Amino acid sequence: ADKKILFDGNAQDYHIGLDDSTDSLTIGKGSTLGTTTSMSFDANGIITKPLQPAFEVAGGGGNWAANTVGQFDNETFDIGSNFNTGTYRFTAPIAGVYYFSWGTLSEAADTSQYSRIRKNGSSVGPALERGSTINRSHWSQTHIMVLAVNDYVDIYGHTGNNRLDSGDSFAGFLIG
Repeated sequence: ADKKILFDGNAQDYHIGLDDSTDSLTIGKGSTLGTTTSMSFDANGIITKPLQPAFEVAGGGGNWAANTVGQFDNETFDIGSNFNTGTYRFTAPIAGVYYFSWGTLSEAADTSQYSRIRKNGSSVGPALERGSTINRSHWSQTHIMVLAVNDYVDIYGHTGNNRLDSGDSFAGFLIG
């Protein structure tokens, strides 16, 4: 049978307990075990955090215009709904350390291309850059940064001849 400890808060209750149906130790919000689980430990010691902010998006295809924010408008997933496909930004729902990665498929280029991650509209970290006369290639980069609540992150690009095409991707998640 399910067993739990209930913490009765002023405005919010929390629980820690054994969910017998899944043989998992769970920590969650509310008084009912197995609902609104924040963290779960299974019989093999695997920890899951089903509410952890995370997203993966892809470009909608076509060219990525010069000196613009990358148009990542196809969500693969978005836990917490923190990525806006209208502004192409991830907004941090909680302060913490976040991991981001992005990649671009370059069909061809006559001049140099770069993309870089931005925090609140300012570039951070090194640019992902390729020189002239590139034929079809894929390149990617990662970056870890500290974000405060409501900081936003996007990918900004310059393409010499507007030649970055579909295959663009952008992902991120809270690591701590």
